[in-house]
Amino acid sequence: MKTKELIILTTDPFQGDFGTSDDRVLSNKIVTAKKSKTPCSLCNKKTISGTRVRVMTAKYDGVIMSYRFCEECCDSFIDEKY
Repeated sequence: MKTKELIILTTDPFQGDFGTSDDRVLSNKIVTAKKSKTPCSLCNKKTISGTRVRVMTAKYDGVIMSYRFCEECCDSFIDEKY
């Protein structure tokens, strides 16, 4: 796995939010976006087909949710770490 992608995957996009002790990340990966219509979970911009995006499924507060983060927001995760 590339170092950049590893940094993105290990960054908690919801750091600082309060949750419960049973919150869990169920799936967390970097994929190539196939569609341009899916909005980013942070900035709400549409993801661009062919770009690398982070897809995460997690259980928060007892509810299973899916999140997608665009390439631009993923790059901001790297900027936060360095």
